[in-house]
Amino acid sequence: GASWALLASNRTDQAKVKIDECRSIMGSVPMEHELHQEVMLLYADVLVGVCDYQRAKSCFEDILAKLRPDPESKPIDFGTVLYKFGRLCFVLGDTELARRTLDECVRWKLQIDEKSRVLSAALGILGDINWELGRTAAAKERYEAAVSTLHSLRCAEQHLDYRLLQGKVQFLRNDIAKCRESF
Repeated sequence: GASWALLASNRTDQAKVKIDECRSIMGSVPMEHELHQEVMLLYADVLVGVCDYQRAKSCFEDILAKLRPDPESKPIDFGTVLYKFGRLCFVLGDTELARRTLDECVRWKLQIDEKSRVLSAALGILGDINWELGRTAAAKERYEAAVSTLHSLRCAEQHLDYRLLQGKVQFLRNDIAKCRESF
């Protein structure tokens, strides 16, 4: 709990110390323990927070390897880890792996009928990837789906994520005036 609170308050170095202590304690607990995966996920988040991206990537890969055989046992965790891993791959410039992972995330979240900010964020990054690749129609489709997801969650139209996604949609629709209002 303390590690998460420190990470959420942007005190990543202190969060890393706490999560390292927790990992040390978890070292004496069987890998199958339900908290082990949560600790590893928090550890990966902390590694991203301290910009240790390669170790974070490896950690996400380990978590996914444990979840893939039975994703139904932790359906929300599975989708969230896919999202975080895909987002990290995108940041690291591995666009193809990011696209595949985020596509899998979106398919999974739709399969379990989860409407969430994570789903919207995954769709938004897929829009960014498609835009970078010059696939503007696909980008617009992803952004529209992301906006629709936020709308279904009753996200305020003034919310930053909503405005950024809506601005991208308006830009791709060539509605520059409305795009400027969104941004």
